[in-house]
Amino acid sequence: VYQFLLLNDTMALQRLYDASSSAIMELSTKTRAEIDIPYLTVDEQMKPKHLKMGLSRKVVEAEMNTLISKEMLQSITQPAEELSMSFPTPTNLPSLVTSLFMKLFETTNVNPFSVNGILVVGGGARSPIVIDGITKGVSALVGDQFVHEKLVVPEGELVEELVVLGAAASSDL
Repeated sequence: VYQFLLLNDTMALQRLYDASSSAIMELSTKTRAEIDIPYLTVDEQMKPKHLKMGLSRKVVEAEMNTLISKEMLQSITQPAEELSMSFPTPTNLPSLVTSLFMKLFETTNVNPFSVNGILVVGGGARSPIVIDGITKGVSALVGDQFVHEKLVVPEGELVEELVVLGAAASSDL
């Protein structure tokens, strides 16, 4: 068990942030990542404290679902404007995706089956957690066959190009 306070140690916090970001990126290709930060901080007796622990994709998924159900949904000020009222309040990433897509279809009066395809762009294009959430969310709305035929998830070098495309499309430039 790791019990040391880092709130006042900005360098340690930055090292922890960098290592956790790297671990989350590593989880895009693996199911488990190791976080190893030697000499992270020192205790009251000036003894060095090291951090070495594993992080699984399941833990990150659980934390994301907690953030969605507790934090993100509480920050939505006008749920009727942003989420579909045809579905229960989302509690995880797939149900959030389902609600967002349904709201999109309700607002635009588009039949989901008339959509030619869905292209995943941006940083989420490289995250298996996000891709899985999108796949399950779209599948719950229109079925597995639609997902297999029309959900386009880039692979290889195309991922990086679409991450940039997603960033450009969502920027204010």
